Amino acid sequence: MRAAGKRGPAYVPRAPSLSPVLVPGYVERWRRKASGQALVEFAFVVPILLVLFLGIVDFGRAYYAGVVAEQAAREGARLGMGASPGTGIGVSEIQTQVRNALGYGCGGCPNWLGLTAAPTLNVGGYENDGTQFGWVRGGSGANAVCSTNCSGGQIQVQVSFSLPLYTGFLTARLGFSSITITSWATATMW
Repeated sequence: MRAAGKRGPAYVPRAPSLSPVLVPGYVERWRRKASGQALVEFAFVVPILLVLFLGIVDFGRAYYAGVVAEQAAREGARLGMGASPGTGIGVSEIQTQVRNALGYGCGGCPNWLGLTAAPTLNVGGYENDGTQFGWVRGGSGANAVCSTNCSGGQIQVQVSFSLPLYTGFLTARLGFSSITITSWATATMW
C-alpha cells in the first residue's frame, strides 16, 4: 500500500490550465465564429443543392413526358387501326386525338407538360402487301392513312415535341433550354 499523500511513479505535475468556461467571453466568441462559418458553408452549398434538385425534377419531368408521348401515340394508332376507305378517319382526326391526349390545343384539357409549341405529329405505315403509305419511322413522306389493302397492314404514329426545362435559366448558357421528346406507336389495322 501507498502512504497517504504519495503518488505513483507515473505522476507528472502539469501547469494549471484554464477551462474555456472560466475565460470570460470565450464561449460567446466561439459561438459567433461557428455561426459565421456555418453561414458561409450554407451559402456555398445551397446553390449546388438547388441546381441538383432542379436537375432531378427536370429529368423526372422528361421521363413523364416520354411516357405521356408514348401513350398519346398509342391513342392515335388505336384510332388509326380502323382507318380504311369510307370510315371517315383521316390524318386530321388522328392528329387531333394525339393532341388531345397530350393536352395541347383542346379547350378543356389541362396542359400538364407545359408545351409552348405544337407537337410534330407524323402518320403513315404499311399496307398488308408491304406498300408504304404516308410517313414511316426512319423515312420521310407526307402524312397519310391507308387507301387500299388496309386489313392486316400497320399504321405508325410518331409524336415529337420540345419540353421546356425548369433549369432553362442555367442550361441556356450551355446552349439548350429544352429537351426533345420523341415517341411512336405501331398498330395492326383491322
